[in-house]
Amino acid sequence: ADRCGEPESSRGLRDGSATVCPALDGAAGVPLLLNLLIGVPAYRGELTAQHSDALDRLKTLCMMTEAAEARERTKHGPADKYVIPSAQSIAFHYVGMVRADSCDLAHNRNTFVQAALDGFPGRRRDGSPDLVNRVPIHWLLMVDADIYQSNPLPVLQMLHDGWVRDAAMISAPVMRRDGWLNVLGHDSETPLSREDVSGKISEVRKIGTGVFAINIPWVRKHWPWDDKDAWFQFVPTTHDGRPGMVGEDFTFCLRLPAHGAKVLCDGRFEPRHVGAPEYECRLTTPGSSPS
Repeated sequence: ADRCGEPESSRGLRDGSATVCPALDGAAGVPLLLNLLIGVPAYRGELTAQHSDALDRLKTLCMMTEAAEARERTKHGPADKYVIPSAQSIAFHYVGMVRADSCDLAHNRNTFVQAALDGFPGRRRDGSPDLVNRVPIHWLLMVDADIYQSNPLPVLQMLHDGWVRDAAMISAPVMRRDGWLNVLGHDSETPLSREDVSGKISEVRKIGTGVFAINIPWVRKHWPWDDKDAWFQFVPTTHDGRPGMVGEDFTFCLRLPAHGAKVLCDGRFEPRHVGAPEYECRLTTPGSSPS
């Protein structure tokens, strides 16, 4: 039996147009094809060409891995380089995209997670949505409207490696507009440096949601919705004796350990802020000030 708990010969089950793991209840399974839903919180009402072009490239690469997986599985063609190699080859099926244009980022992100848990509506032959037969989601990938990653391959590699590790979530570091990385370690409130996270997947305390992936079968099993323990929420705090606020992404990360999960940072790539390439060259070391 494979990690899905099914005999090897039974894998390749179909749900709509996607090959899915037979068990979506948190069993440690590696399906041949992971269903990917993208969520875009379009705050400020802005979606730029850089952002949309990057997502188009990601969707295209997903289709290439899916086609390669089909050829490999049916033996109708040679193994293809677009299947990301592992003990079991994993490919990606782009299911669809959900967007929300609202200033309430916590509500937007919670809505995306619920949409992923509900499954994405399929399509009838006439093109109308099928609200009964929904496609189950494995990964929800949130890409903020002001973030883009030109090369899509590291994104799929992050999702692949996160799934193999049974990760509840995994995110890439992004240089904030103030010149600091959006990643904090366990021992300090000082942001980590590039040297701390570069070139590896590491466990951290908090990371922002620029390019942020959530394992939906894990959420279904370990963290069902509870309005007293919402996935994303802004939490008032005090900073230097003055009112402050912990962001919705950091509160998600801070509560993950209580549900038995780790916060993972994939420092093998670093997405960029739209229109702010100058921040790529800023040095961020603990104790220094952004230049």
